[in-house]
Amino acid sequence: MYFTNPFWAGLMARVFLGERYDARRVAILCLGGFGIVLALWPDLSHGRFVLSRFGFAAALLGSLVQAGQYVAGRACGESNLHWLYQNMAYSCAGLVLSPPALIAFSALGVKSEICVPLEAMTFQKTVASTGTVLCALASQLWLIQGMGRIPAAMTAAIRTLDIPLAIMWALVLLGTVPSIFQILGGVVLLIACIMLSRLKN
Repeated sequence: MYFTNPFWAGLMARVFLGERYDARRVAILCLGGFGIVLALWPDLSHGRFVLSRFGFAAALLGSLVQAGQYVAGRACGESNLHWLYQNMAYSCAGLVLSPPALIAFSALGVKSEICVPLEAMTFQKTVASTGTVLCALASQLWLIQGMGRIPAAMTAAIRTLDIPLAIMWALVLLGTVPSIFQILGGVVLLIACIMLSRLKN
């Protein structure tokens, strides 16, 4: 559900920014959607992704909000707003929205990860945690740079490459061999992104 945001981003960008969102773009996004389903098919076919109503609603809401971020980033880029202002805005929004979100999750009984006390942090865990934070900061920086330069639907489509890239990193770092479905799904997603990038805006 979360990765339906390319469709929402294209629709929002059409309404608010006047960007093209024609049948060819929708068809290519559908191809990308097929790639996502293909990459996740083993888990989907075995019922490993069973969402509650709350989970379904949360994923759909997250998709809509993420699409809105791409459109807002595109608008900010066109208005020549400095990227630091955008970064600060996202940080402040996180600070404001996190407490009520955590309270809601707690009230609904959503399970969370167990926090590891600082004294129990090993060197390996510290390096992994630091690397995670640095990678997140770097990705957010480049995301902001890219959002203002390409159509919102294109930004959202590129973000679906998170799936094949996660599979690749799992192979490199964890030795997890991808299935044929994951490989084919990743290839389809890459083809869809290339096709979308070649369309004239």
